[in-house]
Amino acid sequence: MKLPVVSGTEVVAALRKLGYEEDLQHGSHVILRHLDPPHRRLSVPNHRELAKGTLRALIREAGLTVDEFARLSIEVPRQDRFLPRAMLASSMAYPSGPRPAGGMAAERRAHA
Repeated sequence: MKLPVVSGTEVVAALRKLGYEEDLQHGSHVILRHLDPPHRRLSVPNHRELAKGTLRALIREAGLTVDEFARLSIEVPRQDRFLPRAMLASSMAYPSGPRPAGGMAAERRAHA
């Protein structure tokens, strides 16, 4: 089976079904720990899309095959799925509306 394209959040959700729980988080990496022996620990990057090699390594470290992981993985609703990247960036930086004309420098001058 082909390797699915998934986010870090979707990987964490799938691994929780196997008995992994969030242990801690370092920056953008979520550290998962298996509750039963041998208490495997996995570091999952919390990125929008995981690189193929990273995902394949996580699947292997969890003791799964690609087919088993694909059956486990669930569809996590993502609000940004249908927004163009430019709209997403502007809506995140300025939740009340579009970016001001002239960018950040113009905004700083206006507030100075």
